[in-house]
Amino acid sequence: MPGIWTKEQVEAWKPVVDAVHDKGGIFFCQIWHPGRVSDYYTEKWFFLNREPKDLDYKGATPEQLKLEDIPQIINDHRAAAHNAIDAVVEAVAEEIGADRTAIKLSPYDDYDGTIGDTTPEALGLYMANALTRLGILYLHVTEPRMIKVGDNYQTPRCLLPIKKAFKGTFIASGGYNKYDGDKAIEKSYADLVSFGRLFLANLDLPKHFEIDAPLNKYDRSTFYIQDPVVGYTDYPFLHVVA
Repeated sequence: MPGIWTKEQVEAWKPVVDAVHDKGGIFFCQIWHPGRVSDYYTEKWFFLNREPKDLDYKGATPEQLKLEDIPQIINDHRAAAHNAIDAVVEAVAEEIGADRTAIKLSPYDDYDGTIGDTTPEALGLYMANALTRLGILYLHVTEPRMIKVGDNYQTPRCLLPIKKAFKGTFIASGGYNKYDGDKAIEKSYADLVSFGRLFLANLDLPKHFEIDAPLNKYDRSTFYIQDPVVGYTDYPFLHVVA
């Protein structure tokens, strides 16, 4: 994933951000720590694989996070937030303002070898209340993955308690299509719905939804690869496939 912790990276981002602004868009920069799936060999900065070593994941062996490591990670996020305008919320909010800070949570995360939290609902509610006190711009939460029950797929847990606990704009994401997204808004399950994989394969997704046009199918094998074109900008636009 592209970084924003050096001056060179900031300069590389500027034409990208300018292009988005020229089209009337708003640019959001997601600051995150990849944890145990970060590339140990890419940059010294990415030696922060701070998770237990005995987890089942094919990648660089992570180090165990120590208490004395936490201030440095906070400062790394603070510096990235500062660079984003020229996983510690307080540090980022203090640097650029809570009204320009948003948080994405995945309390039911169970992929990339992650050991799920034993009480994800309680954790989600705690975070929602804490983030409400900070007055952040919005809270974005990912749905738990669906499981097969008989012939149907169901979501084993519900984000609604977290949504009710957070007193601000709440965004839900995770496997939504147009119908499910409209239904979630209609039933006040979320204030907004985010689309990831569908948007990646359909850069004009709002137009697709507007006219009920067929969608390009995303190619999962191209996710997170380093090629600047394949899987990112090579999907056809609507006027090409119409």
